[in-house]
Amino acid sequence: MIIDLPSTTTSQINSRLVRLRDEGGATTLGRVLTLVIVTEDGQRTDAAIDAAND
Repeated sequence: MIIDLPSTTTSQINSRLVRLRDEGGATTLGRVLTLVIVTEDGQRTDAAIDAAND
């Protein structure tokens, strides 16, 4: 399953994850989440990586 959430916030991502868990039940707890972050310039890349790691 691939879900695109362009130009989103962490709150919107969290809401979507909760909704997917509610819809899929216990089976969704064992799935893997891959987070892809795209930045427009190299200056913000380190900040985005730090935020994702936190």
